[in-house]
Amino acid sequence: MSSQSWATKLPNPDLTLPEKYADILINSYGAQNVQYALIKDGKFVVSGARGINDKKNHTQITTENIYPIASISKIYTTAAIMNLVEEGKINLDEPIITYMPDFKMKDERYKNITPRMLLNHSSGLMATNLENAFLYDIDTTNHDILLNVLQNQRLNANPGEFSVFCNEGFSLAEILIERVSGLSFTEYINKYITEPLELDITTTPQDDFNMDIIANLSVPIGYFGYAALGAKAEVINALGTAGIYTNAQELCLFAEIFLDEGILTQESIDLTGSAQYLEGMWHDNGKSIIEYGLGWDNGALSPFNEQGIKVLSIAGDSAHSHASLLVVPQYDIAVAVLSTGGFSSGSIINLSMASQLLLDELIKDGAMQPPTLPQRIVPTNPIEVPDKYLKYNGFYINDSLECKIDIDKHGILKITLPNLPYFPSQKLWYQGNGIFIDPTGNAQFEFVEEENGHTYLKSTYLIDAGFFPLTNTGYQYQKLEPISISDKIENVWKNRLGKKYYMLDIPYNGLTYAYQLPNIIMPSQMPVKGYFDRWKILDNNNVISVLQIPQAYGRDAEDAQFYIQDGIEYMKSNKGLYVEEEAVKPLADGTYTIADNGYAQYFKSSDKDKSLSVTIDGAGILAVYNNSYGCVYSSMLEDARTVELPADATVVIAGDAGTTFNITVN
Repeated sequence: MSSQSWATKLPNPDLTLPEKYADILINSYGAQNVQYALIKDGKFVVSGARGINDKKNHTQITTENIYPIASISKIYTTAAIMNLVEEGKINLDEPIITYMPDFKMKDERYKNITPRMLLNHSSGLMATNLENAFLYDIDTTNHDILLNVLQNQRLNANPGEFSVFCNEGFSLAEILIERVSGLSFTEYINKYITEPLELDITTTPQDDFNMDIIANLSVPIGYFGYAALGAKAEVINALGTAGIYTNAQELCLFAEIFLDEGILTQESIDLTGSAQYLEGMWHDNGKSIIEYGLGWDNGALSPFNEQGIKVLSIAGDSAHSHASLLVVPQYDIAVAVLSTGGFSSGSIINLSMASQLLLDELIKDGAMQPPTLPQRIVPTNPIEVPDKYLKYNGFYINDSLECKIDIDKHGILKITLPNLPYFPSQKLWYQGNGIFIDPTGNAQFEFVEEENGHTYLKSTYLIDAGFFPLTNTGYQYQKLEPISISDKIENVWKNRLGKKYYMLDIPYNGLTYAYQLPNIIMPSQMPVKGYFDRWKILDNNNVISVLQIPQAYGRDAEDAQFYIQDGIEYMKSNKGLYVEEEAVKPLADGTYTIADNGYAQYFKSSDKDKSLSVTIDGAGILAVYNNSYGCVYSSMLEDARTVELPADATVVIAGDAGTTFNITVN
């Protein structure tokens, strides 16, 4: 079977295969533009760019444009750490407090966190507020306050217990590099990586940062305004975790670090690609896209590993952009695919395209035979399920959802989302040996009881994006077991069901305002005794995360505290500060000033409110949202104009302390 037969609906037969692959991302997955490159033996075999860069000025993307490469920045951070290890300045297994004595947390276990754990995602750190890092401007706040923020947090797991995606570990590694080297992160990357490799375009927001060459996303995803063509570029200020910008060619040139000894020794290169994830809890059987090394998402990507070819991979997603990098030390090859727009997890599609480009090259060279397609078992009917599996009925959680699982005697497993009743249910059929398969054959589930006492729903999905299909296996959900709490405490939390809370501390130049109304809605029910959605209830006002899922579905764990101030309830979590809807004011003419605390202010329109206009004095933003929480106007993205108000509109103002907003409502 030829590699071309794996791709579907390839347009325009006159295009090259890479161009056709790029067009799949654009035509099938909503990418605005795509840039790609493949380097072998130091020479570019493939390099190109497809799609529109600036719709306003009708310009095409070029190979010279740069992209935020998001989490691929983590492998730059890893290279820097490993360089310091080789110099004898860092020991991977020495507690980081050795190098950073001012690093402290509420949880004494923090003293056991090592540099290795930062790089293999096993530190146990919880989420922090990254809203102050993903901005439309250059800012160092996220970096500057991280240690203070961590002082008030606990760990979600014992350091080293399991690996789960963790941005905060690499932000901490960024500071570690600075403390040990005496240089800023950007200075270190320039001196020891970009300058020796002669990478002229690769940069960070703390460098000579030319925002004009960043690949454009003309209208931010989810934005409903009509005058934002040529929207501002996103600036990612969490440098060590997501803040490096480059193009596909220079990303491949950076990968030379892992192809030949030079900046790093072969011993260090090999260590970064080793199976670090196996040091902690992990599922048995089944290959995954994510199998952490040091920095790398995967050190033995399938299907290449099945023919003895070791492929290192890493991918990343930002608000606007998606990126994927593959490195093959055995054949001196690196592949990069970058894009803007499309799905929020578009890096999986980029990974699929990069894998296809690599397959084509290896097969052409005779280094690899066309791989066998992943087995897709399409069930014809469910079979009766043994009684022992009925104990797995109940409620499960992951990083973003609470679901209900019902298994009936006839062998049908049904998954519903109790707090999202309009969401369609998912059904799988029992096929024996503890395996449930969906009717299309694209998903396979089974239950696993781990040594830590938790029960997990393990899933295997077939990712068929029009290229060679990839498979991804991992724990997707964790079962909740009821715990005893008093009726009095339970009633306090029942009174919070369905309430809305609005985020107060997003910087006015944060990307979030352009995508959706920054609020959260509490669950509509409490089906598991002792839990409020995905949180375990401690008392009247405190809930904590119980997520203990490795790989990705247990990421960004957070605790929350509720409190009353001046008769208004607030919620403070790891990710930010929120206020209840009772604090939202009726929209009215007037002059409004941002207080010294810098908190955003929210307003609700009435039926008689048809439009508004605003004059802003100072640094700030006004944004308007419809009743589906979509942004219909942002003064950050559009020029001042009279804004037609949708029904039941919400208006937010945010800015520096002292900024005033003169609002006129018609």
